[in-house]
Amino acid sequence: MSDTTTMHATAEHRLRAMLDRAEQQVRNLELGLVSMYADGDTTQEDQDATRQMVDAIRADVLRIRRALHRIETGTYGRCAACGAHIPAERLDAIPDVERCGSCA
Repeated sequence: MSDTTTMHATAEHRLRAMLDRAEQQVRNLELGLVSMYADGDTTQEDQDATRQMVDAIRADVLRIRRALHRIETGTYGRCAACGAHIPAERLDAIPDVERCGSCA
C-alpha cells in the first residue's frame, strides 16, 4: 500500500468518525430545539443560539461529505482552487480542508 493510499484510508476513517459525531450532534440539537419550542419558558435567544449551532454543524457535515467524496473520486489532497497538493501536515490537522495554505 502506498503512502498516499495509507494517508487516504486514515483520512477516510477519521472523516467517517467526524461525520458520525456531527450527525449525532445535529440530531441531538434538533431534538433539543423541538423541546425548546414546546417549552414556553425558553427564551428566543436560546432558540436562536441552538439554531445557529445546528446550522454550523450542518455546514461541518457538508464539508466532511465533500471530503469523503474527494477521497472516492481521487481528488482528495489537491487544492480545489489551484490544484496543488495540500501538504500532509495540513490534511492531518484539518482532514476536510479543501484548499492549500496559499489559497485558503
